[in-house]
Amino acid sequence: MSHMKAELLSDRSSNMTAVRGMYVKILLAWGLAILCITLIAHSQSDVIDLRRTSSLGNGTTLEVLKPDPLGIDVLMRPPDIEHTWEYLETLQRWGYTRGYVPGVQTLRMDGSWHLVLSEGYTADLTLFHNRDAVFGRGTLAPAQRSAYATGQVVGSVVYLDLLTEDLALYRCMLTIRGDNLQGSYYGYSPQGLIWSGQARMERSS
Repeated sequence: MSHMKAELLSDRSSNMTAVRGMYVKILLAWGLAILCITLIAHSQSDVIDLRRTSSLGNGTTLEVLKPDPLGIDVLMRPPDIEHTWEYLETLQRWGYTRGYVPGVQTLRMDGSWHLVLSEGYTADLTLFHNRDAVFGRGTLAPAQRSAYATGQVVGSVVYLDLLTEDLALYRCMLTIRGDNLQGSYYGYSPQGLIWSGQARMERSS
């Protein structure tokens, strides 16, 4: 009898030891899993693009948490359209990406001008000339409509856009001939009409 009791106690003790060992292994596994997750999260801490933070000027390093275990964060970012070749080519064509290069100015456009269009309209304009830019305002007769002018001088050619208060656009290309300008124009209406004609412009007396 005593021998059987001793065997039972021995088996129970072995079972208890096995259970404790199993619990210890489970706890160790959980600990390792938490440690791995923490290390992965910390490794994804990425410094913000210095190009966008250089204007801070105080040497501050900014960090942002970017969980990216697959390493594809760069591929998933939306493209920066401001630096695509199409965008830069458009800006260059419009003249916004190149600096001002002074050319030979054969005529200063400052002052009062009288513009005559072949369709029977005339405009009295007050223009200002800053580097190669020309701008100003005036009235378009015979209806005495207010108009705004903007354009550019390129060599001996003046490109001048005249926009009236009822949104009719007259786009003129005038060649400098002494103190006068002669050339052609295209007219555009908000309703989609397009027409053309001859134009000349001279200083007002």
